[in-house]
Amino acid sequence: MSRDRIFLTASMVLLASAGRVLAQDHAPADDDTPRVARTRTAVQTPAAQPADLRVLLGVTLTYSGADRDTLGALVSAVAADGPAERAGVEAGNRVAAINSIDLRVDPESIGERDAGGASIRRAARALSTLDPGDEVALRVFSGGRFRTVTARIAVAAPRGVGGQTAEVGGRGSGVGVASSDDDGARVTVAAPVPVAASTAASSGSPAAPTLATTVDAVAAAQAQIRQLEQREDAGSTLDSLTALEQELGAIRRRLRSIQLSGDRPSARASASQKTLDGISLSTVADELVPVLGEGSESGLLVLEADESWDPIRPGDVILRVNDQPATIERLRTARNGARASTMDVLRRKREISLVLDTR
Repeated sequence: MSRDRIFLTASMVLLASAGRVLAQDHAPADDDTPRVARTRTAVQTPAAQPADLRVLLGVTLTYSGADRDTLGALVSAVAADGPAERAGVEAGNRVAAINSIDLRVDPESIGERDAGGASIRRAARALSTLDPGDEVALRVFSGGRFRTVTARIAVAAPRGVGGQTAEVGGRGSGVGVASSDDDGARVTVAAPVPVAASTAASSGSPAAPTLATTVDAVAAAQAQIRQLEQREDAGSTLDSLTALEQELGAIRRRLRSIQLSGDRPSARASASQKTLDGISLSTVADELVPVLGEGSESGLLVLEADESWDPIRPGDVILRVNDQPATIERLRTARNGARASTMDVLRRKREISLVLDTR
């Protein structure tokens, strides 16, 4: 056999071996559907060692993927008589910071899959270094304003033992160290509870749902489905779960659109509504300021507007009319005036100038 032939035969054998190795390392799934990474690092939590018990606050945190994430992580459930509940934290509140660790999401990152996740993992690691009885400062948003409350760390036995993922907290909810596909701890959402349901459970009577609590409940359901997608046994149901998550996302976006159109009961209850011919306006409730943008509290939110007010749209915040602070009277004068008027408005948190010409 010639030397060239021997070299060619050896090369083919090496290529075939490499192909088998690649096929083993990168074997495709049964179909071409992309698969979500399902790496799960179980936290060893032997029950016999008290030193391994997880530090907790008794609160479940998640993110809704909506603009309200700029206020902080959503409290989707609170453990009965836990540290957070004793400090006055309730389901539906937002936690902006834990011991000065910022949990708010940047506006540019809203809707991203792991937006805020790194901050929660940092907070979880910080909590794991504390001792029972240590105080934790929580920056909480509720009732349209921020406040700081103090909770005392408690200890509870983790439910995961012998290599199982630790999920801590009363009634299946809590903040603790859980599985992760990176090198950091993660706050687990063991079983996200819809906000309306968890509030009803703590009060003993059904809570009247609002658009705000419904949006958060849908977001909690999305978070739960994402966890199901990451389970090793998701298998053939993964495609259906992904489709369901996307459908819930569409529902949440439609609910958010209704909120921004001024149909949210809580917004109308906390703000005064005014009407002119062809347009419905409202002052801006405090809880909407982070959503609408800085300076919106001094303007008038457009709830409805017909064609005669074009280019003004629902969701705009009118700040100034002809360089003067926006008022109903100035808008009426601009609407009935013989000359075009200039209006400075906030639209999607950006200030722009529009010309209203009703001639």
